[in-house]
Amino acid sequence: MSKSKILIVDDDGAMRGLMRARLEGSYEVFDTGDPEQALGLAMKHKPDAIFLDLMMPKLSGFELCQSLHSLSYTSRIRIFIITGTGAGAAQEYCKNLGATGFFEKPVDFTLLKHRLAEELGTQRPERRRQSRVRMRVSLKLRGTDAAGKSFEEVIVTENVSAEGFLCNCAASLATGARVEVFMVGGREWYVGRARVMRRESDLTWQRYGFHLEEKKGEWVVQAVTIRKPSESTKSHNAGEETPSVVPMYKVTPKEQLVSVKFGKRLSIADIKSYVAALRSDSLFDPSFSEIIDISEVEDFQLRAEQTMALADSVDPFSIGARRAFVAQTEAQIHSARMHQVLRDDEQNTRIFSSVADARKWIEERRTRG
Repeated sequence: MSKSKILIVDDDGAMRGLMRARLEGSYEVFDTGDPEQALGLAMKHKPDAIFLDLMMPKLSGFELCQSLHSLSYTSRIRIFIITGTGAGAAQEYCKNLGATGFFEKPVDFTLLKHRLAEELGTQRPERRRQSRVRMRVSLKLRGTDAAGKSFEEVIVTENVSAEGFLCNCAASLATGARVEVFMVGGREWYVGRARVMRRESDLTWQRYGFHLEEKKGEWVVQAVTIRKPSESTKSHNAGEETPSVVPMYKVTPKEQLVSVKFGKRLSIADIKSYVAALRSDSLFDPSFSEIIDISEVEDFQLRAEQTMALADSVDPFSIGARRAFVAQTEAQIHSARMHQVLRDDEQNTRIFSSVADARKWIEERRTRG
């Protein structure tokens, strides 16, 4: 039987060494002193648990904990906070961010090992085959309820994947029931048929997990295979950044808006060239809103840790500036969602499937002030 995997993230090398010495006899251990590498390591090694220090340079444990918990691929990993920072407030805050446990230094390793074994002995649901993303979508469901009566209901979901969605529904549906699904909004079109895979209910609500088993029309999230970099791309990644061109962008002072559209590739160099051009543009103001269209990007040459580093270092817009991403495929939405998490401002950062919807949201927010 293979060992459970543990990832240790702490900028204190002595602490990492002590943790490794205490745990690697029973677990397969990976560690890093650079928090910007942690997300990439978590996605690469798929650990069963992560031990995370709070006070680290570049990226705090609070930010990393939130990022790990928010991304669907890493959201089920147990996160244990190990820090010299005590106080109940920090502990409660970490719990709200998704942490499983909290240990103060000096660590009681007997207690830690017991808690770790206890948590890993409790099976969690298997990771979904398709990652879910937070994206607000209006749908119309049509079918027959558990009592055999026909129904038609418009619902709103913020939990979608390439193969399904999760939503509240007033109609009572049996597991295995099938419904017809329509996209609604500016226009309406038929998506296909979905099957109820699971049901959660309470006295006041019913929530269903639907699987799209037959798609006839366009769906908001497209399944993609992320291709491996070519040999030429690998040589760039190993050395200097891939050469870039300034993407198409437009500054509209009257609308207080910047619109940018990236091509089939997105790299650090592409982003930096765009930011440099924007900062030198006399029409640009940091308080403007921004629409970032990545709906044509197929090749993301931007690693998770690089995204984290860029979030604070090159962003030319003011804190609180409204930002709308236009994304459709799972990889595109994942990239936009990562930025949303790192920016830690979901109120002013949204993801849409079309430029029209993005512009409508920004205009509404601008009008409200």
